[in-house]
Amino acid sequence: MDDLSQQNPVQNPPMTEPVTPVQTPPVKQPPPPPPPSRSFISKPLIILLIAAILFAIFYAGTYFKLNQTLTNIISPPKPTPSPTASIPSPTPNPTTANWKTYANEKYSFEIKYHPESNPNEFIGNNEVGQFNYLLLIRFGTNPIKSPYGYELKVNNQKSLDDYRTELVGHITDRIDSEEETVINNNTWKKINYKIFVTTDYVPITMAIINHAGYSFAISSSAFDINQILSTFKFLDQNQKDAEGKSCGGIMGEKGPMACPSGYYCRYTDSHPDASGKCVKE
Repeated sequence: MDDLSQQNPVQNPPMTEPVTPVQTPPVKQPPPPPPPSRSFISKPLIILLIAAILFAIFYAGTYFKLNQTLTNIISPPKPTPSPTASIPSPTPNPTTANWKTYANEKYSFEIKYHPESNPNEFIGNNEVGQFNYLLLIRFGTNPIKSPYGYELKVNNQKSLDDYRTELVGHITDRIDSEEETVINNNTWKKINYKIFVTTDYVPITMAIINHAGYSFAISSSAFDINQILSTFKFLDQNQKDAEGKSCGGIMGEKGPMACPSGYYCRYTDSHPDASGKCVKE
């Protein structure tokens, strides 16, 4: 035995180091998705609800407006007066009571003019051609710029075409309009046009009337023309001879002792059958 053990010694297995297992890091798992929201109202229902709200607002507005309209028709609201101070007062047209009177016996007419626009007379001969006249009167140094200034021309009777020819291409570029007006039983033909003054165009009206073989043309601002025409009148022979005529007497201010229109009787006494003299009003 000893020989066998010496011949075949027991061989122990080699020593091995213990194997350390490889540790794999844990894999991070994505967080789970949030649970679906539990909405009890579906999307179509929300849209339908919004539409219903909008319709209700529209209907309420329409109803209110219609109701307000019907209320105004049945019982119109009373306008609230504005403070007097905030409303500019329109400038009234001045009366002609303080205007002076220009009378022309040769051509049997009279007309009034503003006290600051005194008349300047120019005598012509009415020879053949344009811009001629028998009588030209300018009321005011510059009629267009003077207070209620105007120009009056007397010619042998002319037609409207003659006046149009004088205006277009000489005084104005064109005629804007024409019209007819009756003032104090006088029928005037009006020609409306514009002229350029300093920086702007000014509307002008020429009013024309024919009487006893003469043509009378009055030119002024279109805003003043009617007021000026209201003071114009033709004088008949009785009116020419009226100044200083005896009036009154037993028949008073009637009959042959009466003063013509535009004159009054200035009595020299106060007894019932007193007489006097006709004086221009």
